[in-house]
Amino acid sequence: MPRPKGSKRAPKSLKQRRNITEAIAAKWADPEYRDRVCSGLAKYHGIPSGAKRKRKRKPTSKMQSKQILSKRKASDTNYSPANETISPIEQVRIRRRNKPLYKDPMISSKLEMLKNIRAQRAPEETKKTKLLKKQDF
Repeated sequence: MPRPKGSKRAPKSLKQRRNITEAIAAKWADPEYRDRVCSGLAKYHGIPSGAKRKRKRKPTSKMQSKQILSKRKASDTNYSPANETISPIEQVRIRRRNKPLYKDPMISSKLEMLKNIRAQRAPEETKKTKLLKKQDF
């Protein structure tokens, strides 16, 4: 006999769902509860207490993303890591972030091949442009 689709739980009525939503909203409205949860999450993720975090936004266009990057670079120059102590968990994360996932052992030979191909194509491109200019005259 095939298994029925969906969860095994009984469906909740609209009133039950509304009560649950109100209870959760009331919990989060309590500043003491919010602080406990946020500090617990920060401790779990290795974020120093009281650290300000920037919200990640999806850029709407390429121009805006370039502006955001330039702002980040400007703000990074003002930042001095000597003022802040980094937790060991955060240090491991930074190391993982900076390390490439895969290092190609053939990268130097591939780079040479690309340079050779570009060098071969350059004279052909100049010939094409000269021919096009001659046709225009």
